[in-house]
Amino acid sequence: MFPSNFFYEPWIIKCHGANKHTTTFIDPMKKTVEENSIAEMKGKLSLGCIDEWLFLYDEQSKEFIFLDLNSLSRVRLPSLTEEPSLPRETIVFTNFSLSSSPNHPNCVIILHGVKLDMGTYTVQERFFMCCQPHDARWNKIPLDQEINGLTSAILDGKMYTCGVGNCVIVFDVLSLLAGQLDARTISAPNLPRFPIKNMVDKYLVESCGRIYLVRLHHYCQGPINNIDIYCLDISSHEWFRVENIGERAFFLSGMSYVSVCAIDVGVESNCIYYLSLGGGNEGRIYKFCLDDQTMAFSLTPTVETANEGRFCWFVPTRRLKRTIMGSSAQPTNVLNEVNANKVIMENEITSSVSRPWSDLPMDLVELLLPHLSLVDALRVFTVCKSWNLASDSIQKAKTSPWLMYQEKTDGTCKLLDPLNGKEYILQLLGCLRLFSLFGCFLPKMVGLSCSMRLMQCS
Repeated sequence: MFPSNFFYEPWIIKCHGANKHTTTFIDPMKKTVEENSIAEMKGKLSLGCIDEWLFLYDEQSKEFIFLDLNSLSRVRLPSLTEEPSLPRETIVFTNFSLSSSPNHPNCVIILHGVKLDMGTYTVQERFFMCCQPHDARWNKIPLDQEINGLTSAILDGKMYTCGVGNCVIVFDVLSLLAGQLDARTISAPNLPRFPIKNMVDKYLVESCGRIYLVRLHHYCQGPINNIDIYCLDISSHEWFRVENIGERAFFLSGMSYVSVCAIDVGVESNCIYYLSLGGGNEGRIYKFCLDDQTMAFSLTPTVETANEGRFCWFVPTRRLKRTIMGSSAQPTNVLNEVNANKVIMENEITSSVSRPWSDLPMDLVELLLPHLSLVDALRVFTVCKSWNLASDSIQKAKTSPWLMYQEKTDGTCKLLDPLNGKEYILQLLGCLRLFSLFGCFLPKMVGLSCSMRLMQCS
């Protein structure tokens, strides 16, 4: 049924519904994929996993099910009676939350859904659906506010969810269960002007009685290039930035999250592990180490097909605790293997603890930068935040001044070296020169006032 070491390390799971009768299990450390048939998962879509409970949707019976992966016991929820009114309409659930473990009698399950017009790709309706495990039907609550966070978090009877812009909406859980909206809006930390909202993935995480906001920045569908983490002061409803989550580890994927004690699952503490699926046959597992402010990723096989469930983390926590005797902060490793009570590298090197990237002397970093291309030099700063303090190698370069001028608009530019008496011709077809600074100049495409290219003169 399950892979041999399934309950001893983090895995990635996906149930395919009626498209495939097997369940996909991905070992992120060994980069292996297994397809196993499990009767309790057959014909169901995976939506997320929380505390070893897999959230499933049965396409045939239209039931939502929580499956305990340890015992394979199930908690069934009412069938979904909400149906699209038009053939081209579809209902999509973008978020779900639990107030406690699904097998607790007072657990409240909250789904956030939208009704989409597939012809115009517009949202026709937003709503919450709430129930408890013993209820006979779902309670639908219309919603006039847009929810755009990937996860919500419940703490002390309040559900925190991300709204549009820099705001977090706080809903009273019992009021939602009664079919009423009792909400207030609190400000969230300001986002920079760029990237815009569709370039930020927002996760709200409840961990050890605290609410965290994790924001992952990227360009369009590109790779993650930055992360910021905030913690909410419940009493004042103010956020403060943090660079430490203690002995915890966050696992983020899709519309679910898991917060665990790192030593219980054999991974490095004070880290965030994020599963990113950008389409195609490969995904990325990011590891954000808050100790030394480094970011690393590894590729993992994730075959994406239409109308299927979501990939999600399964992080076992009920097994015997294993003590981590060593740790590594090498940025080429995302998950650390545990073997003979030692954390070892994927290439089975069992050397002593490596020093973090932030310990690298700044003088050495500045010596490296002039030997890199412009693109690689920019990428260096995403590896370690402290390296952003390094001075600009282009500004400090010992070079003589050059004269550049453009006689015509045919893209021909002349470069003059006045000290050595040399002249060079540079062809930039369809470009007009705007200005130059720090060894770089900025041309503009003719006829396109918003399209710009940055080029390095060397």
